Amino acid sequence: MVGETVQRRPIHEIYEVIVDAINRASYVSDMELLEKLIMGVQIPRGHNEIIAAWQKKRGQVGWPLERLVADLLEQKREAAKKAKEKKEDSSRRIFPPYLDQGSTGAVVNFLGLILNVLRVYGSDHIILDGDYALGGAIAEAVKELQRELGLTGEEVDGNFGPATRAALKETYRIDVDTLTTEMFAMPTVGKEPESA
Repeated sequence: MVGETVQRRPIHEIYEVIVDAINRASYVSDMELLEKLIMGVQIPRGHNEIIAAWQKKRGQVGWPLERLVADLLEQKREAAKKAKEKKEDSSRRIFPPYLDQGSTGAVVNFLGLILNVLRVYGSDHIILDGDYALGGAIAEAVKELQRELGLTGEEVDGNFGPATRAALKETYRIDVDTLTTEMFAMPTVGKEPESA
């Protein structure tokens, strides 16, 4: 098979390859080898399909051990827990993955405040109305910020994208991806001045 190209599957489809290999197994030695391989791999999804194929084939070839099923059930629980944590974490973030011209909402005002605090040229013209208008004051201030951060060419586009965020983090140690709603959810308690 020299010169034949191998079609590689994404890692999230690995369970399909594993189910296929289980279905092709003919001997106990095949099952033993598959068990070692499967237990040595972190499988992101398809656990139920693998378990069903394994149990069916296990009965056909007389493979007695259930270690693999227990391991897959544990991996399934871990994958579900990680997916839930990731979903909860992303839902609490203030800044969405992409914040470009045309975006609207409170986070646009937050970006305007960051630009103003950094005293980016043109940020004094920003109106905090939640509108990241195409070519508007925020977009122009973001372009200026991009230039100040050393971005060039197509990277100076007025959009608050990955390159701008990375440069902002490196230069000013401001990582907007770590800002969450919990940071700003505490009630504000003002202190009245003491009378003289």
